[in-house]
Amino acid sequence: MRPTLSAVGFDLASALADAIPEAAERCVRLALTDPDVRPRLPRIRLRDGLPEDFRAAMTEAPDLRTLAGLVELAVRVGGAVDAECVAAAAAACARRGDGDVAAAVEATPPLWRKALVHGLVSGLEASPPAVRRAMLTPEACAALGDQDWTLAPRTGGLVLSARADRLTATAALVELEPHGLPDIEDLLGALWAEAPTVPECRWLVERLGPVMRRFAVLRALPRRVFDGVPLDAAEGLRLARLIHDRLPTLAGAARTVLTFERALRAGSEEDVARFLATLRRGEPLHERALAGVARVFAGRSPAARARVLAAAPDGVRDGLLGPWLAAGLDRRGRVDLAEVGARLAEAGVTVAALDAWADGLGRFARRQVESALTDRDPRLAAAWRRARRGA
Repeated sequence: MRPTLSAVGFDLASALADAIPEAAERCVRLALTDPDVRPRLPRIRLRDGLPEDFRAAMTEAPDLRTLAGLVELAVRVGGAVDAECVAAAAAACARRGDGDVAAAVEATPPLWRKALVHGLVSGLEASPPAVRRAMLTPEACAALGDQDWTLAPRTGGLVLSARADRLTATAALVELEPHGLPDIEDLLGALWAEAPTVPECRWLVERLGPVMRRFAVLRALPRRVFDGVPLDAAEGLRLARLIHDRLPTLAGAARTVLTFERALRAGSEEDVARFLATLRRGEPLHERALAGVARVFAGRSPAARARVLAAAPDGVRDGLLGPWLAAGLDRRGRVDLAEVGARLAEAGVTVAALDAWADGLGRFARRQVESALTDRDPRLAAAWRRARRGA
């Protein structure tokens, strides 16, 4: 009987499988090469597991789906496979980029998933970067789970950066970097494409501390965090103090926030001007700080505003005046600003932008301002008239 079984078709071999072990082996050999007959396999338990046949089939598996099907077949019929063979076949598929990682892990019987994943990780680590990235979809990253990524840092970096929690992902990437993660800046950049929130930045500063200085993406976060936070927000001020204390070399933005707070709490206008003099025009956060102080001082008396302008350098004066001049002044606002100009003129301080505004007023508006200033203080009205004549 044995010599003729090699020519027997699947249906006949299946009918004889219960009685003749060689027929059962014939069924399995046919199923190894033709997945379509597997659903019709009878209940078979092989005598010796056909180790050579299964090993050859797995070695030649063209993709992960085929490999998972072979492992499932082995479990079903008692095929002789070992973890080393499964891992090697999975690694070969992964290196070539053949197959769906998540689908293969799900389709592989639980007992053999560890071997499959071990091979997948090994193959992905050895694959070209483009193949590795294409294979590691979000679903694939989830399917691979937690591993000792120090043995496969390039693969681990992509898996870790796919985590929903970008804080723990960042910490894990930083820990993995010494083991060989040349594209860590790209991975961190993808995680922090959106600016951090205040709680996120606090977590990073407290958890990573000085380590943040090693990576360009992380070095930028203590600045970026304040881009979307009101400068007078209590949580922002607490974070600014933390950064100033723990990461002084990364605390430029934090110092600006603290300067803003100190300017608003200063006891005198001269102190306000002194704090504002540390700001540099043209930098967005510094401009926000100047505009914020300007908004606050817009509600203070003309005398206080004049004292700040008198004590401030030219750049700061322009930064404060800009919001005041652009505010769409009503009659009272024009008179207040004229009083500021008059007080500066008395002090011998020339502010070109303020003079240009006053000189640009129409005749009727100038008369209204002069009349209102006279009611407030004739001396100020006289100073304002002299300044206009001088123009």
